[in-house]
Amino acid sequence: MRRENPLTLGSSGYSDRVLRLFAIFVACGYLIYFVLLYPRLADEAARLDSWWLPFGLTLVYGPPLLLCSTAFFAELRTLRRTAGAVALCYFVAAFTWPLAWQGESMPEWPFVSTVPGLAAMAAALVWRPSWVMIYTVVVVSEVQVLGITRAPEVNEPFWMGWIYATSFCVVYVAATLRAVRTGQTLDDARAEAVRLSAEAEAVLVYNDDREQFANVVHDNVMHCLRIGMAGKFSARDAGEALRALDDIGAKSGDEPFSGDEVIDYLREKLQSLDEVEETSTLVVENGAGAEARFAAAVVRTAGIVVKEAMTNSARHAGPEVTQTATVRMDPGLLRVIIADDGCGFDTAQISNRWGLRRLPRQVERVGGKLQISSTRGHGTVIEMLWVAG
Repeated sequence: MRRENPLTLGSSGYSDRVLRLFAIFVACGYLIYFVLLYPRLADEAARLDSWWLPFGLTLVYGPPLLLCSTAFFAELRTLRRTAGAVALCYFVAAFTWPLAWQGESMPEWPFVSTVPGLAAMAAALVWRPSWVMIYTVVVVSEVQVLGITRAPEVNEPFWMGWIYATSFCVVYVAATLRAVRTGQTLDDARAEAVRLSAEAEAVLVYNDDREQFANVVHDNVMHCLRIGMAGKFSARDAGEALRALDDIGAKSGDEPFSGDEVIDYLREKLQSLDEVEETSTLVVENGAGAEARFAAAVVRTAGIVVKEAMTNSARHAGPEVTQTATVRMDPGLLRVIIADDGCGFDTAQISNRWGLRRLPRQVERVGGKLQISSTRGHGTVIEMLWVAG
């Protein structure tokens, strides 16, 4: 059985952690009261029918012991059910106590009347706030009535004791409700942050696609338009214009890329980078990949990896660095490796490099994996691997 650590973030987030910590607090409170009240149990048993004390002890203290165990070893759903059982069992024990009382005055309050606040806190872990407040008022009133059975010389007006006990319990119950609500709010905020982060990633990918499309338009269509404006018309110019339009259709649509088109696309991506030296090379290890076809999203993501890795290397790897991009294609497999022999960096600091930080998520989005390996003084290797599912 897997053990949960209530002091760390639970599997369901902050709400999980809050519920487990408060469950332990309630269970420990019950245990402390049991130790303090144990010497009184024999005297109280003498004034009750014999059946009730084992019954009452089981109802009052059995569920809290189980609650403490569930805080460490059970799923959150089981913990919630156990907390509800703590509240309900206490309610039953308090209401059945008068049935077993033999009518003789008691020197002190019944032990069952000492923990209504803990039972209400257990209810606050799982019930709605309105129900919890109603429960708190009911059980406090219940145990105040039981307290009237104590010795007359230590009695106090019912209303004074009721106001004090209710106020005392409500403070702890309200704190529990607020803590549970805070945990839920933090979980909601974290979920919203993840959603916004995903949207931001989508915007970045969209901007990368727009940049690719803009490069095609600038390099091809504008060139053809300049030819037309200059009044130079020929069959060759017309052919260039048609090829440019075909190029736009291939690179802006969702049509799969052939193996040769993948190589052309990555080579153009590499050559379009101003910061990359002309000595940088693209090595093709083309097994049976010439006959393969790859989804446009996968190829464009590979282009983003090449662009980001090469640009990052040119900016940070140091002078006279040698860069190599290697492409391996097989049916259902595309591997792109960008390596340099530069100064390298500590991969633990990758969070400070925004470009590299977002690459793994972009690759995972198309079903691939990205591995970044680097050691100071020994260069950097970035590998994208996509395998058809």
